[in-house]
Amino acid sequence: MLDQHSGQGIFSIAEVYRLRVEAMHLYEHCLTTGDDTSFISFIEAQIVENPPRLLVMHGIADDLEQRLLSLRAHHFDVRERVMQALRDGYDLDMQDLSPNEEKTDALPDAPLLHQMIVASTEAEESLQTDIQTTLRLHHLVLDWLEGMSAVSIRQHWISLTPANTGTILH
Repeated sequence: MLDQHSGQGIFSIAEVYRLRVEAMHLYEHCLTTGDDTSFISFIEAQIVENPPRLLVMHGIADDLEQRLLSLRAHHFDVRERVMQALRDGYDLDMQDLSPNEEKTDALPDAPLLHQMIVASTEAEESLQTDIQTTLRLHHLVLDWLEGMSAVSIRQHWISLTPANTGTILH
């Protein structure tokens, strides 16, 4: 495994792990504050390293993808739990997003029902915001990773080309 990443130089596995953990702390900060500048600054710092930290970027991309899958699953679970509670407790089917009107008028605890729907809507909106932020940051990392990989491969290919040939094929 280490042979395939020999281009990383003295960059240790512990350092890769440390940087991935730091990136995920910055990511969590982004979700909490809604400001992604610290995460983007961190990614930019990894980009300008020589040699490029491709292993770190791959790890961050994998971590963000896992978080994205987790957020989507949590979003689905929240929605399903609310819909199940409405079906079980109130015999309401929210699939078409409009409950049976004759049943909602007769509910004795309509304020509680309203609070539950408002709370679940707020939770869904928060999760949707986190999903969109994570998706945007994941695409950012993947775009930079793709560009860095292309440049790295090209530099390696050029270094293997004999110096005395006058033409370089592009």
